[in-house]
Amino acid sequence: MNRPAPESDSIADAIARRQLPIKDGLYLADGHAIALALYWEPKLALETGARFDARRLLREDPTWVCDLDLHQEIRLPAQMGFCLIGGGSYGADGCAVCLAADRSFKWALLLQESNPFDALIPCAGTEILLCSTAGLAIAIDIDSPQHLVASRRP
Repeated sequence: MNRPAPESDSIADAIARRQLPIKDGLYLADGHAIALALYWEPKLALETGARFDARRLLREDPTWVCDLDLHQEIRLPAQMGFCLIGGGSYGADGCAVCLAADRSFKWALLLQESNPFDALIPCAGTEILLCSTAGLAIAIDIDSPQHLVASRRP
């Protein structure tokens, strides 16, 4: 599909267009991202990799994006903001976007083989559990999203 080049290469602007680069990762408000790799077999695991420049990905190929279908917005407890969850344009994608209470972009998570996220369970403190339609659960701290743990959905 031919897409017009975006006016901006910021991740916050990509999120506003409901798009992210087609690359598994945790996308941060400062324009950087952390590569992620989800493994279902032989044992469920979510590995974090190297940091990369997400803005550079958008600049180098603005058409290499996934359209996001964020179909649920959940207000987080204690005025911590909002989380939008759903999937992407390729069917097996799972996506979550975290916004601050003033709706400014904090971070986004994209996993190409998790299936869409369809539930969010608040946990202790600032931790949430994102659950996908494929039975995946990801524990993530809203304020420190770099520490993710994958498990089977409860």
